[in-house]
Amino acid sequence: MGELRSSSFASYYSTSVSTLASLLYTTIYSFLLFANVNGFHPVIHHTLNNITGRSRTLIYVNEFGAKGDGVTDDTKSFQDVWKIACSSPLRPQIVIPSGYSFLVRPIDFLGPCRSKVSLS
Repeated sequence: MGELRSSSFASYYSTSVSTLASLLYTTIYSFLLFANVNGFHPVIHHTLNNITGRSRTLIYVNEFGAKGDGVTDDTKSFQDVWKIACSSPLRPQIVIPSGYSFLVRPIDFLGPCRSKVSLS
């Protein structure tokens, strides 16, 4: 009987697949880490924050219906954002974008909240 020799093709194939998988993982991770995610949906913000080790969730008031045109009443949008932020365990940050005029009636932002909430 002949000796069993390791196949150089199998070894090469295994190494190539491993290298390709590693390269793909690194590329995706780098994209998520360094991409400008301002235009992406908040779910991606949440995913990015979890991948990079930070436990903060960004919540944009304009994604909850706030117009910021200075005419439309944005009170309900701000109340909805506060309710979600206050119930989140992930240190939410409510983002109020600059360059808009939000019309908001007097509101009481009440707690206690599950974690610290910040505004920016």
